[in-house]
Amino acid sequence: MIMRIFLTIIIGILSASTSVLGCQPALPPWGSSVNESAGGNKQLELNPKEVRKLNQQFHFSYKLFQKEFIFTNSIDDYRRSLMRIAKLYDLNIPTASIFKLNKELKDIQQIMLSKMVSTLVLEGRKKANFVENRFYRILDSLVVLSSDFRLGAHIEIEIVNQIRKIEGVQVSTNTSSTGYSSYLLNHARYEVFLYTLYCGQE
Repeated sequence: MIMRIFLTIIIGILSASTSVLGCQPALPPWGSSVNESAGGNKQLELNPKEVRKLNQQFHFSYKLFQKEFIFTNSIDDYRRSLMRIAKLYDLNIPTASIFKLNKELKDIQQIMLSKMVSTLVLEGRKKANFVENRFYRILDSLVVLSSDFRLGAHIEIEIVNQIRKIEGVQVSTNTSSTGYSSYLLNHARYEVFLYTLYCGQE
């Protein structure tokens, strides 16, 4: 209950002054942990624009993501990767979205986003140790927020920073759980980016 209230407050703050909740795709990205969102809609009607976006999304695999987004250290890194995949894979990413990457988040948004990613890491560690967790619930909340390239970029950077911390700390007890935590977070990066890419294309 407390976690639900916490997430509601954070999502409200992060969505303030942005349209991050405005993307409601006819179908969620393939492989996404939010795939239950389309379950209640039995009669989906896709227009040609949606079909094209779905086809493009289908071909952007985890392997491609690993290749094009090795480690994102900054907004500039994210922008370069975004522009590169737009050219290589013929993606219609608006120029305006690329320019907006430079616009900084409000302090409260950045703080709340960092807390949300930290919670994702904590829940990921629980999952890696086979303890009851809310990893996918937190991930779903981050995915919903990532419909805006600017927020998607900041989420990507926050997760990468957390992965770097995990892999930089020597763990004397369970190194396998540490590896699984990194694996979960890298897939979280992919889930977030898929949704951002789907929502961000024209």
